[in-house]
This record gives sequence, C-alpha cells and structure tokens, in this order.
Amino acid sequence: MFRFRFILVLVLGLLLLSAACSRDALPLRHARLAVIYTNAAKKESALMLLDAKGEAIGEIPIKAMGIFQIEKSDKNGLLLPERFGRSLIILSPEGKLRTEQTKEFPIFVKQRDGVTVSAFNTTLHSNTLEIVQNNQRKQLQLPGFLRTATWDDTYVYVFSSLIEAKRAVLYVVDRQRGKVAQTVPLAIDLADDLKIVGHDLLITSTDEQKKMAVYDLEKKRIRYIELPFAKPQYILPVANEIWITHKQQAVLTVLDPDADQVKRTLAVSQPIFQAKQDAQHLYILSQSDSAETAGVLGVYDKKHLHQIKRISLPRKGEMRIQDFALLP
Repeated sequence: MFRFRFILVLVLGLLLLSAACSRDALPLRHARLAVIYTNAAKKESALMLLDAKGEAIGEIPIKAMGIFQIEKSDKNGLLLPERFGRSLIILSPEGKLRTEQTKEFPIFVKQRDGVTVSAFNTTLHSNTLEIVQNNQRKQLQLPGFLRTATWDDTYVYVFSSLIEAKRAVLYVVDRQRGKVAQTVPLAIDLADDLKIVGHDLLITSTDEQKKMAVYDLEKKRIRYIELPFAKPQYILPVANEIWITHKQQAVLTVLDPDADQVKRTLAVSQPIFQAKQDAQHLYILSQSDSAETAGVLGVYDKKHLHQIKRISLPRKGEMRIQDFALLP
C-alpha cells in the first residue's frame, strides 16, 4: 500500500513538473499571435499564444498587475511593462520569462534598432523619460503625463498631456544630449500614436476633435488635418496611403502619402480597440464583456478590407484583454 502511494505521488509530481516546464517554455516561433490579459486590481496577468489558424497553443501566467502593452524586442522576444508596479517583464524567443526592476509605474516601453525609450509615471505633475542607447542611459524629468513617443536618428519625440494646464505639448529631445531641444504647443490632446512618415511626424488625438496634428520635421512647425470622424487613434502606413483608425469606431480615414488630404473612408465589421498589420492583412482587436468572450480578433484582407477570419478570445476570470502582437 505504501509502495502504491509512493508511486502515485511520484507520477503526480512528474506530471506537475512537466506541466510547469511547458508553461515556462512556450517558444514564440510556434505562435503567430500573442494576446495579453491583465487585472488592474491584483497581480494577475496571462499571455496567450495562438497559431496562424487562431487556435490557442499555450498560455503563460504572469504575476503582474496592469500590463497594457506588448512591445516586440530587438531580440525577437516580447517586452511587457507593469504599469501599476515597478517592473518590465521580458519574454525570450524560447518562451522564458524574466523580470527587470524599473522605476515605479512604467507607462510604456518602445524598442527598435538598439534604442529603448521608456516613460515612468514618477510624480503627480511630471514623468521620467528614459533613453537607452550605445550602453548609455539618459533620464530626464518632463512636465505632464507622457503618453507615447517615437524617434529618428537625432531626436526623440514625446507627447505629453499637461493635465493641470489642460493642454498638450510635443517635446523634441536631443537623443545624444538627453536634453529638450524644442517644446511645441499643440491644439489637440490624448495622443495614442506618433508615426514618422517621410518628412512628417503624424500625431493622433483621441479627444472629441475631428483633427490630428502633423509636425514638419524640416520646417519645425505644426499643421493640422481635418478628419471626417473624431478620436483618431492609430496610424498605419499602407502602400501609398496612410490609414487612421478612430477610437472604438468601426471606421478608418485614408490620407494621401503627404498626410494633407483625406482620400476616402473605410469601414470594418467591428469597433477598433487595437490594430496591427503585416504585408497582406489588417488585424483588429475588439474588447468584449460577454460571459464567455473577452475579445474578438478580426483578420482583414487589406486589398478589399474583407474579414477573412474571426477569432473569439475566451474570458479569463476578472482579467481583460489589453493588447496583442504579431509574431514572426
């Protein structure tokens, strides 16, 4: 009897060990999509991996609170900042998790071409911008809430909402010196995206206005584009056009390549919460509050904008879906 119990315990232990190993190592090369679920009230998050057919192939539990972003790293892994904590969760291409301590409350992290730009909600009226490049780390305190950023070879462009002043600015930060070279007042607010297209920096605005800003990188000045819909959110350069999504709406505005004129509008079959693209397809994530479903991922043919796939994402307790990434 004792021997039977010993063998049973041994078998169960091996099964649990095998399950733990499989949770800890889900190579990203087997997946096409990664979706982050998170809880804003307790340390509970999960990364779901799906294959090209939209079928779940694994899930990685993460003990973190408030992961609202997935960023692809230079090393073909994933970066997940814990906004309500002080850590950056790093997932290797082999599916191994590690945690890197950061300043409190990372707002976002962006990485490409050996440069990492992060923002931290360190004080009530100002945030910390961090630029890491060439094994050097520069930090500067900037007034306002730093919502998003991008960069070129010379400058980092940072959008900031000055909440008390009820206005917004664009900080142009010298990358090498780590100093503000220009502060540009803006007539829009609540940007979720900045994108350099040609000689222009496009800036969205999810407030109630039907316009977005364009910063001329050569002339160092701002102009505005009137749009048919309010709350422009994400910028998607597509062939010889620029597609603009609108927050929680099932429409897109199409701009010409010079970002000066509206060419037409497009419609999709679901409200847009997050949007990503590859060469042939547009991927749209919508949140859901149903008892069974936490969200829907629609895959659209960019040529005709027909939905060719609809992926239902299951509900997972009190966690909500916040972002997704396309994997190689």
